[in-house]
Amino acid sequence: GSGGGHHHHHHHDVDAADLDELNALAAEAMLDPAAIERVFTSSVALNGNAILHFVEALCAVSTEEIATEKRLFSLLKLVDVAYYNMNRIRWVWSQVWRVLAEHFERVGCHADMRIAMTSIDSLRQLSQKFLLRDELANFEFQKDFLRPFERVMLGKPTLAIRELVIQCVSQMVYARATNIRSGWKSIFAVYTAAASDPDESIVLLAFETVEKIMKDFFDVIAHAFFVDCVNCLAAYGNNNLFKEIGLKAIRSLEYCARQLGAGKVLLLDDVDGDGGGTGGGGGTG
Repeated sequence: GSGGGHHHHHHHDVDAADLDELNALAAEAMLDPAAIERVFTSSVALNGNAILHFVEALCAVSTEEIATEKRLFSLLKLVDVAYYNMNRIRWVWSQVWRVLAEHFERVGCHADMRIAMTSIDSLRQLSQKFLLRDELANFEFQKDFLRPFERVMLGKPTLAIRELVIQCVSQMVYARATNIRSGWKSIFAVYTAAASDPDESIVLLAFETVEKIMKDFFDVIAHAFFVDCVNCLAAYGNNNLFKEIGLKAIRSLEYCARQLGAGKVLLLDDVDGDGGGTGGGGGTG
């Protein structure tokens, strides 16, 4: 709801109800940190509906904290709660993640650099953790999990934040390439967004990683993500601002064409790593 509708106009002496409230707040403030911590660790015991409400409420508190006093307490607690609840069944976890991701994206574009960077770093930590999980269901969910990085890039944040996003995603690629499946889709989307960046340092930084992916991980992406890779390179090839990068991209595209010609690429029909189960059953989402 829209809070703050009923202000007390009558500045009378503090009545009993107000006193109770003050005492409750004071008591809460004196709670030992362990008791506060338990609120978050015990979130794993909440049922599917309750965890969703819990996370929504915590995001609201975090938004309020950041707006009024630039406090990051709840934002960092959201990271913990995400860690604790990563083992939930897919449909609960995906709903929880949608709420969290939206919050991290929004905060990631905050005007205050420290706040924005904390949010991007939180996404990085959680993604590194999530990419360690190698059950099939997690492979399929990777692209949704990593999508916030792309959304932040498209939100046109400051240069430092765009740079941080590229660094985080590149670090993830180097550390976790062998475990990345559907996540490549979101990773290429980040680098494709970076291709049209007005700042040369961003275009260079991103393209460096794209070239490294081509060199070191081509066989990893050659089957399911060849098209994403080619589209990404084409975006750099179309870059009229920084011709040198454009020429390098075109050389990489020629390499792709040669690989395709040599039969190194099996273009399976729209493989998404999950037997083509996505996109069907309209009305989801």
